[in-house]
Amino acid sequence: MKVVLVAVVFLLAQAGIPNAEAASYEPLLALQAGPTGPENSGLLKYTDGFYYGVSKSGGSYGYGTLYRVNELGEITVLVHFSGNSGIAKGRRPQCGLLDDGNGHLWGTTVLGGVGNFGTGFGTVFRFNPVTWDFTSVASFTGTTGFAKGSLPQGGVQKDANGQIWGTTSAGGSGGNGTIFKIGASNLVFSHVLDFSGNDGSSRGKAPFGELKWDENSQRFLGSTAEGGFNGLGTVFAFNPAANQFTTLA
Repeated sequence: MKVVLVAVVFLLAQAGIPNAEAASYEPLLALQAGPTGPENSGLLKYTDGFYYGVSKSGGSYGYGTLYRVNELGEITVLVHFSGNSGIAKGRRPQCGLLDDGNGHLWGTTVLGGVGNFGTGFGTVFRFNPVTWDFTSVASFTGTTGFAKGSLPQGGVQKDANGQIWGTTSAGGSGGNGTIFKIGASNLVFSHVLDFSGNDGSSRGKAPFGELKWDENSQRFLGSTAEGGFNGLGTVFAFNPAANQFTTLA
């Protein structure tokens, strides 16, 4: 039987020695294209001692999984993403998970979700590691509709008040991408901003990376791959309290 190894989960132990030569590398398990699928995001260590992650393909439907693994390398698949319908709507979860500090893990899928949109425009989901309850919180709707945006590729982050924020790399009124917000407790989705391309008040296009929360300025920092004055991308800041967008570079 031929097995193709596509990813490895590992521990890197330093044993208290500061130099890199002293570090030891211990493979825990290799994920195969099949029951779990290839992994391309990092692992999150939760308070229960398990490491949680996602695979962008594989699983029962071929649309990706959410799994946990312990330090012995024992893996448990917790969620099989189900595309445009089913309990676990979503497809291709390729970003790392967020621990909201209130008993849930959050993530996004690049494709899938409710609606007759072919492969779908992507989703935001929430998972309870204790009860294993999965909630499809939002399905993006492209350039129109309630949840404008598509292809969320940067995961989600939380602000100082615990609210969930993220970007979509496309969609929105101009097709340049969006910023969105979700209430952590009431799960209410809000479309906050449309990127405006090469000019306008929110210059930028295709925000692929995740937002970073800056405690000092109480703002999110982010970047876009395209747009801006020269069309080569931007660096921006967004203040949630003031609802203020600033192009930094």
